[in-house]
Amino acid sequence: MPRRRIILASGEYYHIFNKTLLPQNIFFNKRNNDYFIAASDYYRHLNVPVQFAKYNENKKAYSINGLKLVVSIYAYALMPNHFHFLLKQHEDNGIRTFIQRLSNSYAHFYNLKYSRKGALFQGPFKSVRIESEEQLLHVVRYIDLNATTSYLVEDPADFIYSSYRTHIGLFDMSWIEKRFILDHFGSFNKYKKFVLDNKDYQRSLKKIDLSIIE
Repeated sequence: MPRRRIILASGEYYHIFNKTLLPQNIFFNKRNNDYFIAASDYYRHLNVPVQFAKYNENKKAYSINGLKLVVSIYAYALMPNHFHFLLKQHEDNGIRTFIQRLSNSYAHFYNLKYSRKGALFQGPFKSVRIESEEQLLHVVRYIDLNATTSYLVEDPADFIYSSYRTHIGLFDMSWIEKRFILDHFGSFNKYKKFVLDNKDYQRSLKKIDLSIIE
């Protein structure tokens, strides 16, 4: 049976995630991770002037200030063998364009660095449409807790490759949307409590999922 094409509508929010094809981790050092994160910032823009690899070599030669966005990034987590985003699409096919450009750019970088060829990520990325503000907040929390749920860190603030530190006002990544956190909770500390109060519960759910798979 052919795979059903998922409609991604402009103005809507989606949880997007994908995993590597390789059996080993691909996000395992600072250079790799920093490249992927910087490329995420770059490719959220429409009509970028050059491929990110070229832009990254000489950022002063190109300007992306004032460019329209294809997506806004509300949350992200970069795990050792997969990634999560919560995105709002602004342009038709914006999410597909963003993920395709980002995945291709990182695959090119990774393949050159480690002398390999071929695709790096699994087939079509997975997507879940966000249908309410409550669901949006729970998905943001889920993404921000991902490293803690996987026991990479105990405190999510110790994991630097996610949006959590920005969402609690600890570190400002200007391209991560955070106004909605203050609009809903009134303070970063209240969002922090919202996340930490759910840490053990989210870990227990993962254990249940793993036991079912096994």
